[in-house]
Amino acid sequence: MASHCQHVVMVDDQFLSTRHTPDSRYASPTAIANARRQWAQTRDNPLNDVPVYGHNPYRSLWKGYKRSDPRIHSLAGPSEPIPELKELRVRCSELTWLENLGGDFDGAHNSCVYKVLYRGRAYVLKVYRQSSRPDDEWANGLDGPSRFENERKAYANLLHFGVCDDGYAPRCLGWFTLHVDHNAKWLSPFFNDSAPPNALLLEFLPESEQLNVRNISCEVAQNAMHALARCHTAGVLHRDINPRNHLVLPGGKAVIIDFDTALSWPDKRVSRLEMKWESESAWNLYFQLMLPDKLIGLDTSQTAY
Repeated sequence: MASHCQHVVMVDDQFLSTRHTPDSRYASPTAIANARRQWAQTRDNPLNDVPVYGHNPYRSLWKGYKRSDPRIHSLAGPSEPIPELKELRVRCSELTWLENLGGDFDGAHNSCVYKVLYRGRAYVLKVYRQSSRPDDEWANGLDGPSRFENERKAYANLLHFGVCDDGYAPRCLGWFTLHVDHNAKWLSPFFNDSAPPNALLLEFLPESEQLNVRNISCEVAQNAMHALARCHTAGVLHRDINPRNHLVLPGGKAVIIDFDTALSWPDKRVSRLEMKWESESAWNLYFQLMLPDKLIGLDTSQTAY
């Protein structure tokens, strides 16, 4: 899909060019040592509560609004409908299991993620149940079918607006109904389903790793803000911006993944105010939580994200 397609209007992105460096009042060796001692005693990092990297620039934008005002926050979308995600014809026998990547492979979850070989190349395969399960009630309606539809719509937008081609989200080849062969034991979580699952075939990024307190830097955090902003230009509200839903490439580029809880334009629930709130939350994650935790030397075993 061409990356020159007209973008959906998003939150003011003037903040994306802002450089963020730690304030020496909070990042001096003495301040860091004191914060580390407090963390050792309380497991609470005091640097999470002070503007080490400045104040969140999104917090003051539309501060007085508790809900979206259609006159101000509605998205002006493209003039033509966004094409649906391509439907593929993939047989189970064409897929070779390489690795389990995510999900409950005993069958308790409504989706599983695999690394597979397809036509000589490695891909990520996300498989979603087509039927709801009784214990999906706790998930606020996000069962297998709805998660699949969320992700399918998100990737249609991301592809159409060039977000995948620009490397801010994985490329998606398309979707298909996976008719499970019972000889493929790796698909056993779906053996007893009443209907065959749906699947997405996604680009596999071999040298990437999940964002964490060890690999984050000011540059990575800034790149993650850019990646989220590009998703927003495609009218995609992610709704689950956690470190596990980011990949970091060797050069520091950030990639946003896992859109199964996303809302996508033209869904009326997607608005500029919602995108502002998501940008504000992402800035807090990177600059208020993770980077200060890295400053005092926490490792991945000492953080809850």
